[in-house]
Amino acid sequence: MNELPSGWARTALGEIAETSLGKMLDRKAGSGRHLKPYLRNVNVQWGRIDESDILTMDIPPEQEERFGLRRGDLLVCEGGEVGRCAIWSGGDSYMGYQKALHRVRPLGGIDSRYLRYLLEHLSLRKIVLAYSTGSTIKHLPQEQLRVLSVPVPPLAEQYRIVAALDDGLSRLDAGLVILEKTEARMAKLRAVLGTAATRAFRADGRSGGTQEGAWDVLPLGNLAIVGTGATPNRSRKDFYESGTIPWVTSGAVNNPFIDSPTDYLTAKALVETSARVWPVGTLLMAMYGEGKTRGKCSELRIEAATNQACAAIVLKPEWQDRKEWVKAVLSAAYEENRKLASGGVQPNLNLGLVSRN
Repeated sequence: MNELPSGWARTALGEIAETSLGKMLDRKAGSGRHLKPYLRNVNVQWGRIDESDILTMDIPPEQEERFGLRRGDLLVCEGGEVGRCAIWSGGDSYMGYQKALHRVRPLGGIDSRYLRYLLEHLSLRKIVLAYSTGSTIKHLPQEQLRVLSVPVPPLAEQYRIVAALDDGLSRLDAGLVILEKTEARMAKLRAVLGTAATRAFRADGRSGGTQEGAWDVLPLGNLAIVGTGATPNRSRKDFYESGTIPWVTSGAVNNPFIDSPTDYLTAKALVETSARVWPVGTLLMAMYGEGKTRGKCSELRIEAATNQACAAIVLKPEWQDRKEWVKAVLSAAYEENRKLASGGVQPNLNLGLVSRN
């Protein structure tokens, strides 16, 4: 074990913070008389709380303090991406938390921001995972979290560490914004080039005189396996609670690449529904959606299941080297693909139309 700097100490997490698990959802409670908002595993992302989809559950008044959050509390995922954590910095309104989350409340002399950065570091290095249990689906029991070994510097040093990390990450965020803008410009350029090439070979099946020989014009179904996914019943909490399997919806295809899920499914959801996991590199095309979503094409950079509004396109091995080209052509043909949609009030694409495209 590495020697710590002077003034630092090594101790167990349970010695410097109070820990507790959230409330289990009572499915027999019905509508309940004491409905309170609460955070789920999916609301806790790396370093931030996503409040876009907050549910409610019955939390009686006598349990509000036990399962409520205070400003500065750290929330740590018990399952899924074990160790993923964020600080609750909400206002005075009540907010609870579910059983799939640990509430870590630092004691005196501990900055919750330092603890958050430390747990992220230990999670990314798989150290937190080593404290987890389970062979297939990992979970972090409270007793294991409490014995997690942590280095503790003096409070002033904690503040300096947090300030340095905040500054470095803000610079990184700025760099990512520039990178995203560059990727968007490259996507537009690929679309322009794809449009020009598509028009050339769709006119007469040839390269338009710029290359020798004829171009093959093949239906997408000849080049790839085209499938879709499912939306497991939202009322089945066992399909979502503590899920570890990334799941995306058609809204995710508005970006050129998909790096994070919309939600997480459980293994049971895969067994009992038609949802399936698609590999990294799968192209997704939105078949439903109002506005600009329908017809958009994106690429998975994570293994993920999808809902039924996405067509998943996995190129056959002999065509894998054409993936970038296929993606560019599909993006270039966005307006044409939208016109293929059928239906009344909200026109939709379907797998047959996508495969024959």
